[in-house]
Amino acid sequence: MLAGLAGGLTGQVQAAAAEPAGSAAQAPPVQQGAPLAGVEPGAVLRLADGRLLRLAWLRLPDVMSDLPAGDGAAATEVEAWQSRSTAALHAAFGDGAVRFRPAGPGPDRYGALPVLAYDRDGGLVQTDLLVRGLARLDLAALTDPEAAGLRAAEETARRRGIGLWSATPYRVRHVGELAGWIGTYQLAIGRIHNAARVRDKFFVNFGPEYETDTTVLFKGGAARRFRQEVAAQRRLDGCAVLVRGWIEFWNGPLVAATEPAQVEPLEPCEREAEK
Repeated sequence: MLAGLAGGLTGQVQAAAAEPAGSAAQAPPVQQGAPLAGVEPGAVLRLADGRLLRLAWLRLPDVMSDLPAGDGAAATEVEAWQSRSTAALHAAFGDGAVRFRPAGPGPDRYGALPVLAYDRDGGLVQTDLLVRGLARLDLAALTDPEAAGLRAAEETARRRGIGLWSATPYRVRHVGELAGWIGTYQLAIGRIHNAARVRDKFFVNFGPEYETDTTVLFKGGAARRFRQEVAAQRRLDGCAVLVRGWIEFWNGPLVAATEPAQVEPLEPCEREAEK
């Protein structure tokens, strides 16, 4: 399930994902900011002129979001990966101005503008960090045409165990382990026990005991999109999937999902489509 990919994929992924989003007429222009002054939690770049840019769709290593409280030995390991990702960002931009393309209509509630960032050679920084295993992908608001290239970039590193994917704090877990990771962002593999729509919600259950087993919950519009884009294409019961997201506790481990791709089938599961 986690076998290696073909050797030439990494270069292909970097070239594909480095293409600007949308057509030349639609895409906002590349802007030139001040030099990089620092990297802050939440994949935020602090420029020398005080502006804040957030690397869209990335999760950089962070002790506060990646580990349960009190795990000192693992914290040291995560801090080392955090230092490596920060060093890679400084190397990508050097002493020159940070070049970026806005990836959203405006700054987030913390004042950081989500962006696609480009290194000194014009390559997409997000892709470089993902391929090198120095970041994980955040699917929130990730849409085509960026989606395919960035997912492939992360998958390349994940399947080959490159970078942080070789570290214990970041290994892909089994859904049965998630009770020990409440309050963190995780990727896990499991087989769906059953999946069902209940009014405006869609529940993806990974065991028969709803009070203890892991569940992924979609609500409202997210539930409708999950049913249309994922559930309607295959029968999910018994299907092996990759789950990603924040692990909460509500009758056992819970992922409150906002994007259908947070539950990614790992096999065709081509049986009678769910009604």
